[in-house]
Amino acid sequence: MRESGRGEQICMTIIETAKQCNLDRDVKLPEDEEAAKQLSLDERDTVVGNVYRKLMEIESRLLPCGLHVVGVMPTAEEAVATLVNIGEIDRPDNNPPVKGLPGIMARAVGREIEDIYRSSNKGVLADVDLLQQITEACRDCEYTCTHTHTHTHTHTVSLRVATYALCGLVGFL
Repeated sequence: MRESGRGEQICMTIIETAKQCNLDRDVKLPEDEEAAKQLSLDERDTVVGNVYRKLMEIESRLLPCGLHVVGVMPTAEEAVATLVNIGEIDRPDNNPPVKGLPGIMARAVGREIEDIYRSSNKGVLADVDLLQQITEACRDCEYTCTHTHTHTHTHTVSLRVATYALCGLVGFL
């Protein structure tokens, strides 16, 4: 579909919607409709990849609702969001050093997370997608860990979820 006439229409819709949401302040978009129509297939992929990356960044940075309320325990989903953010950080000062989960997952597929971040920031669609898969796999793993500790009787099911998440990322499924 991306190579058909519909691909151009879909890209135009994405550009219009991104401008309505003021994403043109954060993502380089074509100035006008004529410039957008002149984009090559690779340039359209870059625009779509950059918009997608920015949306995923916004989603991951949103403070989970409820964590700001004193005295209210966060839900498992809110705790997972916090753990995912904490788990992303490399801790080279620890003894031994601790690698962040996204870096570990990137190395599991033969890549370095910093390279994926860089090319994702440039709008390389394949790496934007890979970064999203890594982020979702991290969430699944953290959710499984949280879920296992809060619901001990589902330990076997939770381990299966984590295994499927990791195997899916590495491409075994």
